[in-house]
Amino acid sequence: MKDGINGRKLHLEVTVDSIYKADELCVRMDSNCIVISGCQKKTEGSSSSTAEFTQSFEIPETVDPFSVTAHAYWQQLLLLQAPLSMHSLN
Repeated sequence: MKDGINGRKLHLEVTVDSIYKADELCVRMDSNCIVISGCQKKTEGSSSSTAEFTQSFEIPETVDPFSVTAHAYWQQLLLLQAPLSMHSLN
């Protein structure tokens, strides 16, 4: 995908189960991986249930982990983007 800064960027679309609301999701970096997790707890009467998931995606070395942003959660879609930096070999 094109980016106005250096021409390219990481673009990742992740489908999330419709049971999760945006505030039940967490996006974090762990080394060179984007980790997406969700947790939903429900209590009805005397019974309770918990639904959880975790997905991880390895990112290229050309991505600054501090530049990854989660842009949208719309119709079960989480959009993650980050600019790709240019690498030069010495």
